[in-house]
Formats: sequence, C-alpha cells, structure tokens
Amino acid sequence: MSSVLSPARLAIQQEQLEKLNHLIQALHGENRFYTSRLRAAGLERGVESL
Repeated sequence: MSSVLSPARLAIQQEQLEKLNHLIQALHGENRFYTSRLRAAGLERGVESL
C-alpha cells in the first residue's frame, strides 16, 4: 500500500479535521460532561491530525 495520499483524500482528511476541531470548540466550556473528558484526553485545544 502506498504511503502517498491522493489530493482528494487529503482534502477529505482536512475537512474531517476542521469539523472535529469545530465540534471540540463548540463543546468545550459549554458542556460540563464533555469539557471534563476533553480536558482529561488533552484535547482542550483541538486535534492536530487524524
């Protein structure tokens, strides 16, 4: 299997990463349940890569 990703796959990954970080920011500080879990997982500032 090739380690080089197609431009389409890279675009999909980038969109997924942006959506995930948007969701994390929307939950953090607004939802006590998820805020505590995000903090425990070290994801308060979001995710850098998938």
